Amino acid sequence: MENQAKTEEHVTSQKNKELHGYMQFVMDVIKKPHSILSTDYKGYHSYGLITIIAFLSLIVIRSFSYQLKLHLQNDYIDTKFISSFQDFFAFFTTPLTLAAVLALIIVSFKWYAGEKEGKKLTTNYFLEKLGALLVPSAILYATSIPLALLDISVGSWLSSVAYTFLYVAIFLVSYLFVARDNLKVAAVFLFAFYMIDNVIGLIITL
Repeated sequence: MENQAKTEEHVTSQKNKELHGYMQFVMDVIKKPHSILSTDYKGYHSYGLITIIAFLSLIVIRSFSYQLKLHLQNDYIDTKFISSFQDFFAFFTTPLTLAAVLALIIVSFKWYAGEKEGKKLTTNYFLEKLGALLVPSAILYATSIPLALLDISVGSWLSSVAYTFLYVAIFLVSYLFVARDNLKVAAVFLFAFYMIDNVIGLIITL
């Protein structure tokens, strides 16, 4: 019993440390972006991955909450909000598409940096950098959800800006870390991300 209590205490302590570490990561991105966004690998890939997952999850939450709000406002309370698996899956179309495209673009970053630039960079390296650059997007998306539910017009604007920041993040990772100061390569990666995102999204919705 005592050992179990010690184990639970250790797990709780570890979770608190991880939470504190992540919050420090977010604060460093906001207050000292140069410390995270230097060319050095800091070992924060797990925090970067958490941010990416949080960003994708917020897209689902915003879509779900917005549709539920419209459902209630239109007096459809007596009907089913989600009547089929297709209705349920629709909430995950955008984040699933983005997850696939982000995974592909990160692999492409690693390949190009290694084959064309001679840089031995890992997947974790790009998870850290992309995740750090997505912190502003995640914060803006989280802020936009309650504002949109309250019919405050700036909420929709914030969500649009948050999504735009995703493209900015892709461009900056390409420009700063994949092919340093190479505008052409960064533009190609950005265009490829845009096209693949739209093509996969179209295929999923067919």
